[in-house]
Amino acid sequence: MFQPGLVIKGTYQVERLLGSGGMADVYAVSHTRLPRRFALKVLHVQLGDRRDFLDRFRREAEILATLHHPHIVDVVDWDYTFDGQPYLVMEYLEGETLASMLHREGPLAETHALQLLLQLGEGLQAAHSAGVVHRDLKPNNIYLVQRGAQAQFIKILDFGIAKLTKESDRGSVKTHTQAVMGTPMYMSPEQCAGAGGV
Repeated sequence: MFQPGLVIKGTYQVERLLGSGGMADVYAVSHTRLPRRFALKVLHVQLGDRRDFLDRFRREAEILATLHHPHIVDVVDWDYTFDGQPYLVMEYLEGETLASMLHREGPLAETHALQLLLQLGEGLQAAHSAGVVHRDLKPNNIYLVQRGAQAQFIKILDFGIAKLTKESDRGSVKTHTQAVMGTPMYMSPEQCAGAGGV
């Protein structure tokens, strides 16, 4: 775990841990030369030595760097720490996950749900048009931020197990046809069955 004050590659100073998941930790960092904050996602040490996880992590950075859309989190950098841990740098978001909001408020009113779904659809359409299928869409990977007068502006996160459907994937790691990936409660029947097209 990184301690506050640590400077990575002379550029990103760690402020605090934002969250930790099965594959990575995410930190709030400030740029040492510009008045900007970012979120720095670092692959767990034990996974950094595994080629499949490293390739998937690198692919997430590459995918997000090409998907320039208001409803998809933006990635600005990718590299290794001084001790060889891979990391990617994303825009810093202030808000909460859809999961947190649902836990606090319960089921959404129909009009509210439709407003969020329209935004979500725009982001997913942009990804699909670029040949990217998310494959782990769930409330924890949907973030709500304030944008201007809009209090709940959606950002789609975590493209770590995304599938590239176009041949121009630059040799990125591919998931085996029968591999089952995703979060079971949110997977489509095709994903559960390991269908090759999903």
